Amino acid sequence: MVVVLCAIVLGSIAWEIVERLLAVAGTELDLTVGRLGFDLQVIAFHIEANPGTLLGALGGWLLVRAL
Repeated sequence: MVVVLCAIVLGSIAWEIVERLLAVAGTELDLTVGRLGFDLQVIAFHIEANPGTLLGALGGWLLVRAL
């Protein structure tokens, strides 16, 4: 489970870097879905879902299955 969560975070960050590089090149691309998460009034966790999130989750799941 930890591997999949780390892969989701890394995929999201990688996609954000790709979007920023494209913005520097003059192409605007924003495929962000929105904030997903929870807020328990004591602790809150949110992540912005984008294609990198899905690719990271898939990669992490495949890695766990391979191990």
